[in-house]
Amino acid sequence: MDNIADKIFKVFLDDIYCPFYVYKKLQNQKYNKVYCIYKYFWGTIVNALQITIFVRLASLFDNDSDSLSFNYCLSKKRLDSKQTKRVKQILKKNQKITYKVTKWRNWLYAHNDIQALDASIITTKFPLNYNELEDLIKDIKKLVEIIIHEKVKFPEIPDFVSAQLAKTVGRDFIVMDNYDKGIMEEIDMLMQKLAN
Repeated sequence: MDNIADKIFKVFLDDIYCPFYVYKKLQNQKYNKVYCIYKYFWGTIVNALQITIFVRLASLFDNDSDSLSFNYCLSKKRLDSKQTKRVKQILKKNQKITYKVTKWRNWLYAHNDIQALDASIITTKFPLNYNELEDLIKDIKKLVEIIIHEKVKFPEIPDFVSAQLAKTVGRDFIVMDNYDKGIMEEIDMLMQKLAN
């Protein structure tokens, strides 16, 4: 795997996949007691996760020739014709959602456009939901596999901390298909401890 493919893989795993599933798990009413006790900490964490997810997610779909993105990989003819066709199909399928994600990134999280003064304008004009984002993330996983020229298969690692430590060793030790399970379990355990 070359440096560009490796960097795209790391952006996806570290800045999109993991933060998305942590954020998703934290959106649970049973944790409200903990949020109320540690409201400044959790407000900061949740906001940081949102910013990370949207800024990095949109960046993978940038059209700028200097952006590390799927479009960059296509423009530099880094893929064979079959891979190029598959990448274009997945990009086209997700065009509407990536457009909305980019608007959210530009208006709310990265550039703080004047429209960001009233977030309801953006959320009404470009509504997003978890299912759309999760479907996009699943398709990004497919795109990453095409870019790195291999099927991504990872052994199960029981918890998020072990996975984070293992990823420093190399890609072969990272959980992908079951990564969210480890994250979810760790967050449950953490929140239960904080609630008691």
